Amino acid sequence: MEARSRNRGDNVNMTFVDKVSVSGATVVEATATDGSVRKVLQVADPNALTQIVGHAKYRSGSTVVLRGHARLHPSLVPSLFRGTASANERQHRMEALAGYVHTLYGGLCPCQAAGGAPSCVPNWPCQGRSGAEKTGLLKGTHMVAIEPLLQHYGVKTRWIDVVDNVWVALWFGCHELQTKGRYGHHARRNPETAASPWAYVTLIDVGQQAATAADVLGAEL
Repeated sequence: MEARSRNRGDNVNMTFVDKVSVSGATVVEATATDGSVRKVLQVADPNALTQIVGHAKYRSGSTVVLRGHARLHPSLVPSLFRGTASANERQHRMEALAGYVHTLYGGLCPCQAAGGAPSCVPNWPCQGRSGAEKTGLLKGTHMVAIEPLLQHYGVKTRWIDVVDNVWVALWFGCHELQTKGRYGHHARRNPETAASPWAYVTLIDVGQQAATAADVLGAEL
């Protein structure tokens, strides 16, 4: 288990991992996928796991979410930007995704269609609803909802999937996505044959939250 914090300007490894004292959890060193060494909490007891998560949420004062991994990653990078360090390539990927979002939406979003600044690229916060038929989306789907929907169908996006339930996060840490052609499914990892016998859960302190376009739309419905 790894903890990442944006709260109070703390050093993560000193303020959380080193200072948590729970029976059934021990501070150890683990090697991340980039070869760096990280301090993590090795948890051997389910009760210890729930205590640690509860302690993190209590300390936060804002919101703590969780993400399960089959491997220990050095950072949380959205799938759209993985495998590239080039600013031009990142921009190209965002523009390609924007084009796909517009295709599903049924055309340009309102701000572009009206000749205004293309504020929807790369953020597309427009509140317009999809009105086109046969685009693969339900009629009336909000522009702002398309990208997170694509995330759940395996499309590489700028989103990171997180959950607020430790057992759901642990499930994802104990399974891995297997693909064959255009199809994919999650399969349980075998500790005896997997590259790493460990499952990781990252606790993420996201700080104080502000309203998003999706929140505003939800309040209006």
